[in-house]
Amino acid sequence: MLRRVQTKNINIVVDNRKAISNHGLIYSFIHSTFKISGNLQSRYKNMTLIEFKTFQLGFQWLCIFVVIGYGVISVRDFIKNDDLCEVNFTRIHGDKDSIYPALTMCLNTPFVEQRFRKISSAINSSSYESYLAGMSKVDQHLMNVHYNIVAIQKHDFLHEAALKFKAERISRDGGGVPVDKITTRSWAWRNRVMKCFSFELPFKKDTLIDSLSIKFNNAIFPNGKRPIDGWGSKGLMIYHHYPGQFGRSFPTGKRFWNPRASSNSYRMRLYFKGIEVLRRRHKSFEECHDDIPYDQWITENITATIKCNPPYWVPDNQYPICQTQERLRKAQTMFWSYFYGNVESNHPCTEMQKVEMDYEETDDEALDKNQTRIHVSYLSNTFKEIQQMKAYTIMMLFGNVGGFVGLLLGYALIQIPNLIHSTLNSFIGDGLKI
Repeated sequence: MLRRVQTKNINIVVDNRKAISNHGLIYSFIHSTFKISGNLQSRYKNMTLIEFKTFQLGFQWLCIFVVIGYGVISVRDFIKNDDLCEVNFTRIHGDKDSIYPALTMCLNTPFVEQRFRKISSAINSSSYESYLAGMSKVDQHLMNVHYNIVAIQKHDFLHEAALKFKAERISRDGGGVPVDKITTRSWAWRNRVMKCFSFELPFKKDTLIDSLSIKFNNAIFPNGKRPIDGWGSKGLMIYHHYPGQFGRSFPTGKRFWNPRASSNSYRMRLYFKGIEVLRRRHKSFEECHDDIPYDQWITENITATIKCNPPYWVPDNQYPICQTQERLRKAQTMFWSYFYGNVESNHPCTEMQKVEMDYEETDDEALDKNQTRIHVSYLSNTFKEIQQMKAYTIMMLFGNVGGFVGLLLGYALIQIPNLIHSTLNSFIGDGLKI
């Protein structure tokens, strides 16, 4: 028992000694600190003027080099002209630039076979398409065929194109408004020719669209049956894009369809869930253009390159109709390069980059026999807007460089008059009075 108690007392004594020892350490640290401080003070008093000037000059040059280095880095970042993207969710039809995408339906090999028979028994849709795409030698008989006579026209298959507004849908008032602006354009691509019909939805500020309905005849398909692959002969493809920018719409295309055992009437339902719009900014090395529609720019650029107009485009007075296989082939390859994205040129300032859609297909007994309806439901009232901005502006350049100059060198714009005064005095003398 005595040993245990003694051990406890010894521990207490040891603990007190530790406390005393800790106080001693603190005292020693404070004493040594003041002693070092006194040594520094003594050394500072004994410092010669030359030593101080040397230290001062070295520190000043260090500050100058830091400012110059940071200034070079800041100027480099400004010259790089990088982008900073701001993302907003904008209401559709809030302004004239916030619009619904145009829907374009394209038909491959868009010719009516019976019309060739009235011209010549030696010509059919395959041989004429091969000639237009530059895949076969030019023949005078083929050149004499007028494209618009043998190609499918709107009135050959289109029965209805109408839209409904959401206000009408809620009130159940009105049977739909006809789509007035339907543009037609043909293109040679992938050794074929396609004719495209674009349905552009009208802009009405703060007015939302509920649906777009397009009703057409199945007779445009072989035996009234839609091909599974739209890239094949007589195939159907659907694209969504900003108006006048079909040439940028390849990523949005739908080409594969459900097989159908008969030509019964059916409805193709597309559910519009959202779009992503990119608004580019002008750069010195990569300009964007909205002065003319992108599709018009493509046709003008191709005709200016091949020095002629393909027969499937509207002729003009500047260039004649193409009469060689090489030029027709060149027109096809150039458009495919732009459409597929192999060649990036003349970017539009405003472009729809992505379109989010769901698709389903159902029979529709309300339609007449051999009819098909494309029905687009616009579920989303907003779209994702990506706005490009300059990542490093001129104000940021001046602010960053000016901040370092003021912090490290102690200069500011307010000191410029005194600097001018001192400079003039150094050359003229002290007699200058201001």
